[in-house]
This record gives sequence, C-alpha cells and structure tokens, in this order.
Amino acid sequence: MKSLNFIGMKKIKLLLVIAIFTGLFSACTTIKDDNYVDPIISEVSPAFKAYTVFGPNSYWIYKNQLNDATDSVIVTEVFTQRRFHSVQPNSPGFYYNAYELVFSSGATALTRGEITGGYASTTTDTLPENYRIYFNNGRYFSILTPKYPMGQEQLLGINEGNYTNVAFHRNFELDGKSYFDVYETIVKDYHDGNDTVYMRFFLAKDAGIIRYIKESSEENVDWVLTNYDLKPFVSDTLLN
Repeated sequence: MKSLNFIGMKKIKLLLVIAIFTGLFSACTTIKDDNYVDPIISEVSPAFKAYTVFGPNSYWIYKNQLNDATDSVIVTEVFTQRRFHSVQPNSPGFYYNAYELVFSSGATALTRGEITGGYASTTTDTLPENYRIYFNNGRYFSILTPKYPMGQEQLLGINEGNYTNVAFHRNFELDGKSYFDVYETIVKDYHDGNDTVYMRFFLAKDAGIIRYIKESSEENVDWVLTNYDLKPFVSDTLLN
C-alpha cells in the first residue's frame, strides 16, 4: 500500500514540474523585448495600382507616330510577393508587397512590369511606391516614383540612369482622347557611354502608359496609346 502511495506521489510531483516548466516556457514566448518593434508592412495603395496593376488578358495597343507601326502589349501573368528590405544596418527594415506583370509584346520590347511598395517616414500626399519596366535587351528603368519632388532629377545609378517627375496633369488630351490624373516623367539613360538615351513617359489613372517617347542616336520612337482593355487584378494572395 505504501509503495503505491509513493508511486502516486512521484507522479503528482512529476506532473507539477511539467506544469511549471510549461508555464514558464509560455511566459517566455509571449514576453517581448522592450526594444521590440512590430515590422512595417508597406502595401501598394489602390491609388498606385490604378496606374500599374492590371489582371491577365489586359492589353494596350500603341501606334508609333514616327512611322505608323503598331504594337500590342498583353498581360499574360501576374505574380505577387512579400519582400523584405533593410533600410540601414542598425535600423529595422520593412516588408513590402510586390507585383510582377509578365508582358507579351513586339516592337515596344516590353517584357515585364514590377510594382513595389515603398517606405514613407512621414504621412504625406505623395505615393512612396515604384513602378519599374523591363525590356527584352535586359535593361530596366523606374518610370514612376511619385514621392520625388517635381522637377528634381534623381540619380538612380548607372543601371537605371536619372529620373525626374516632370508634371502631374489633372486633365490631359492625347490623340483625340481625354485622360485624367496623368504623371509625366523623364528617364535619362547614360549606360552606354556617349550615346545617352532620353525617355519620356506619360501614365494615366486607370489606363497605365499612354505614351512612351525614346530618343537616341540609334533609335527614335513615339508610342501613343490608341486602344486598351484592362482587367482588374482580383487576387492579393502574397507569396512569402
């Protein structure tokens, strides 16, 4: 009888020890360091998506005003992803959402569009996001970053050149059509030595790129939007 009671007491003590350790572990996992900061997640705002994010089977038809050539740009796929960016080595970084649009095109040579959320340290009316486009020769350029002040050239490095927000047009007429809330930007590409390439972009709300001008010693084009049909992108499931 005594041996049974002894065994029973040992079991009770063991259960108490397990309970105590379980409680301590739970407490440790819920307590946060005093310096803990919840990670910032930078979403791509609906306002910026209206210029850049469109669903599969969306298309634009352009006409080159210099030689009457036409080309279509079609969205074949859209991918989403959540990424992490470290601002500085000793400061917390932030997560940002990204959208990648895969393009099928001809003479315009567009292959992909990349839309990324950005970080704004203060609440302002400007959009901190960025829209970058890729060409079939491997080059890529940021063509819409509204957070930069108007008229101030931004040095983005030799790969992306210099970027400038030129103007924001509330009303804009192009080829007999009316557009609203249009950003006008300039990209200066000096990657290939003395042959500097000048590009000018016009992006309209709910329409995307409505005009793209390129001037260099080797090529001059002026692609103007003639027709388009844009589908909404409905899935915001982000791949980590």
